[in-house]
Amino acid sequence: MVSRIDDDKEQLEQKRQELVKKGIEAKVLHNPVHEVSSTIVRNSLVKDGFSHDLPTSVMEYIKANQLYTDGYDPQDLRCVVKPLVRESRYIHTLGVEQQARQLANIYGVDEKKAAIGGVLHDICKHMEPDYLVQIILDSPEKDSYPCEEELRKTPQLLHSYAGGIYVRNELGITDQEMIDAIRYHTTGRADMTTLEKIIYLADFTSAERDYPDVEVLRNLVKISLDESMAYALEFVQADLTRRGLAINRDTQEAYKQYSTRKEQ
Repeated sequence: MVSRIDDDKEQLEQKRQELVKKGIEAKVLHNPVHEVSSTIVRNSLVKDGFSHDLPTSVMEYIKANQLYTDGYDPQDLRCVVKPLVRESRYIHTLGVEQQARQLANIYGVDEKKAAIGGVLHDICKHMEPDYLVQIILDSPEKDSYPCEEELRKTPQLLHSYAGGIYVRNELGITDQEMIDAIRYHTTGRADMTTLEKIIYLADFTSAERDYPDVEVLRNLVKISLDESMAYALEFVQADLTRRGLAINRDTQEAYKQYSTRKEQ
């Protein structure tokens, strides 16, 4: 952890001790402080391609690695994801990327953007729950997420909640639709964009998936995204009920919306 303002050393040390108690290794670095808004820097990089608040060496690194631009390449991002997930999850990642590409071509979404969403959707899958909770609690948008108690009750959702924040903070991805597609790829939500539906359903229907009715959904997804959402969400709710698990509010609202559309 590093200081962002001159008088936050005590606060950082307190946070370090809290993390250590949870088994997370943390250190406080005594760095010189240069007070600047990361949001302003990020917006300058996206808009103008440079920021006067960054050292020349940092700007050179950003340009060399095409950070904070739309110049991401799925192949490069695979190299980022692969060491962060288990082999079986990486195989799934490649399957979701391929399925997302196919669905993007069917439904008129940018194929590269869909592929990137497929590659990144599970980037946080095998990270420690405490670390993922902290990512969410440290986010400026933390109030839009469940409280810490609820987060810890649903560890299976943490990777998607934290994933959108992680790719923004660590990879410099600022496309909000992409961030939301990663965030909601497990729960779904009402009023999903086409990209969000594609990533959600690509995760459900990738080639290595094997569960009852998967072929039904694979055929349906080529015909109607909304009907496929209704089918997938019904499957999820039935599965969660069978296992005695709580159904996420976003999932409930998504099912209500898409099942109504299916009936119309």
